[in-house]
Amino acid sequence: MTEGDFANYTITPAKLNEKLGGADKDKLFILDIRKKDAFNKGHIDGAINIEFRSATVPDNLKMLPKDKKIVVACYTGNTAAHLTEILNMLGYDTVVLKFGMMGWDGSGKDGYITDISAAANPVVTS
Repeated sequence: MTEGDFANYTITPAKLNEKLGGADKDKLFILDIRKKDAFNKGHIDGAINIEFRSATVPDNLKMLPKDKKIVVACYTGNTAAHLTEILNMLGYDTVVLKFGMMGWDGSGKDGYITDISAAANPVVTS
């Protein structure tokens, strides 16, 4: 889908947070592809962690649902965009979390992207 909440195969952190708090929560699957130590320091509630380098290993692909929209999160959104393209070619319905975790929790407030200045969405620790 390239329009609405998932325009250009992305979703904004604010829109994802809204969906996770509403009726669409069960229709979404959050895949965090950051390194395990970064994931353990803070991640989106309910996310599963499969590091980028091993995301397309057959046993890991079996963990991904074909009946839900998969939101791929990384540090800034760049690596997630690469994996999203691959997963979409494999038949998964995937989108990128725009600006990644830096946009989700505001950890990139000192960065060059002004859109993340208001971010302060919740994270949980493992």
